[in-house]
Amino acid sequence: MRPYEEIYQKSVLNNVSSDQFIVHAPYNMNISNYQYHINQWARARFLYEAHCTRVCGQKYLNIHCGSVHKTDWKDMNDCYKQIADNINFVLNMVPDVTILLETMCNSKSVHIVGSSFEELAQIYEMVKQKERVGITIDSAHCWEGAFVPEQNYAENLLSSFQKHFKMEKLKCLHLNNSLTPYGSNNDRHEAIKDGKGTIPNEELKKLVQMTKCAIVMEIAVVEGQIELVREWAQ
Repeated sequence: MRPYEEIYQKSVLNNVSSDQFIVHAPYNMNISNYQYHINQWARARFLYEAHCTRVCGQKYLNIHCGSVHKTDWKDMNDCYKQIADNINFVLNMVPDVTILLETMCNSKSVHIVGSSFEELAQIYEMVKQKERVGITIDSAHCWEGAFVPEQNYAENLLSSFQKHFKMEKLKCLHLNNSLTPYGSNNDRHEAIKDGKGTIPNEELKKLVQMTKCAIVMEIAVVEGQIELVREWAQ
């Protein structure tokens, strides 16, 4: 064991259950960038994040797959292969860590990779250690990106998910409301309780009750909000 690993293993974080935290990689870690030097930096940062996740005694590392301009890749399959190659590299180097691919909202200026279940599935199929890769659903991203029809949002979303993945692959739910309308392709999170969100709370409640996985809220702190979600989960 390396000295710094021993230090981390004695730290407070190591005394926390590995399923209580979902580590989130930085947003600028663009493993889909076609430029060699940027991809190499992103790969190195990815490796660093995975290693930190492990030595802190945590299991899950959530990542965004990145963004590309429409002219960057002649064939998007090459982009997906590069992303999968980066994931394969990190998984080979770092044991005990599971990578979570997050659903994303597309953008009007660039293509955000992971803005459909189909796209995430294409990347997943190129990963060698599939047992160490899972999915994070972000309720706001899927709403803003119109993953499924607006009506019966929760049921439609999970039904669509299961066309591409087994439910056991859903490891985390980013439970966020959206400040922008359905299909806006404009990523703006909003609070669940007493907020101005455009996703009906009844749909968010159904997502909580139908998924039964780890929940992370990336929204403003509002009094009583956590208690409300806990009530939904009962």
